[in-house]
Amino acid sequence: MKTYHFRLATVARIRALEERVAAERFMTAQRDLRQARESARAAWNALAALQAPQGEVEMSTFIWLGDQADRLSESVRLCSEKVAEAEAACAQARAAWDVAVRRSGVLERLGEQGLVRWRSESQREEAAELDDLSLARYGQVGARR
Repeated sequence: MKTYHFRLATVARIRALEERVAAERFMTAQRDLRQARESARAAWNALAALQAPQGEVEMSTFIWLGDQADRLSESVRLCSEKVAEAEAACAQARAAWDVAVRRSGVLERLGEQGLVRWRSESQREEAAELDDLSLARYGQVGARR
């Protein structure tokens, strides 16, 4: 009896590998996005925690606080840009993964359909062979009478 062989099995394996790679890239992009959002939240909290001086202060303290506010606001701006970049990369990785899933799924369905077709053909051939054997056996017995 012949075994089933899917002609596009090699392509299906490659597509499954591409799907796994795309999924890993998407998970990495999600991780990077979470980290960027956490950094942005931390930078925003640091800026919000900066307190204006109370009472009489030296001019150097006042200048330092102004410079610190500038540094922290620049950090918030940079982190916001990183979040936007990470969101775009995450969306792109998700789209690539969706395409890879669809491409891999098509080949999986083709393989399953081919296997079903092969099984039905094998069963049909087996039934025809059994019918032929039955006719050959009982046909000769009936001819002797």
